Amino acid sequence: MAKMCAACDKKIPLGGSAKTVDGIICKWCSKLSASYMTDDINALREYSSENADRARLFSPKQELKSIAGSKVYIDATNALFALDTKSAADMTGVKVSPLYLLKNPVVFKFDEIVSCESTTVDSVIRGTMSNKPTPIDVLNLTLNTYSGQVTAVIPTSPKGASEFFNKIANDNAQKAKEKTEAANFQRQEAYECQGCGNAVIIRDSFENICEYCGRAV
Repeated sequence: MAKMCAACDKKIPLGGSAKTVDGIICKWCSKLSASYMTDDINALREYSSENADRARLFSPKQELKSIAGSKVYIDATNALFALDTKSAADMTGVKVSPLYLLKNPVVFKFDEIVSCESTTVDSVIRGTMSNKPTPIDVLNLTLNTYSGQVTAVIPTSPKGASEFFNKIANDNAQKAKEKTEAANFQRQEAYECQGCGNAVIIRDSFENICEYCGRAV
């Protein structure tokens, strides 16, 4: 009798299972969390449900690809993206059938992108005429996802991918800064300094010092 995945309730194909602390899941569900081996089933069920919701919305209209086959699928309308099978596998080290992953992508949100770092390494690119090492850019993409912070490695950077991810990361950082500043300045009122009698603006979340005499207010 076929085993059922405890996270997504689908049949686990032969040789396609992964162990967690309290159950057995399919290898695809294991790709939803870098720490799946220590996550409990309830958490993994939530991850599976969240990704399924995203996958239903996901409709990529743009594709970035490299000469070695790394791809980034982009759905700008819904602010979602997915990585090619090789890139996604590097998050957890779990290998899954490429055909299965194309039908069941691990989908990320634009606003989950924290940073994108590029490093250059020498590598022999398969499928090319040359067997000599060629300098290639490797992207390390840091994401704050529903399962925590993860790093996705794109082994051969698609053209334009670094600029795409860095722009979104910078936009996210700016939005976070503006949100923090808005929260800090959300409540403010005028207060008469007891030291010098001048009107001082006091704001929540700040150590308020009178700008005229330096006394705490």
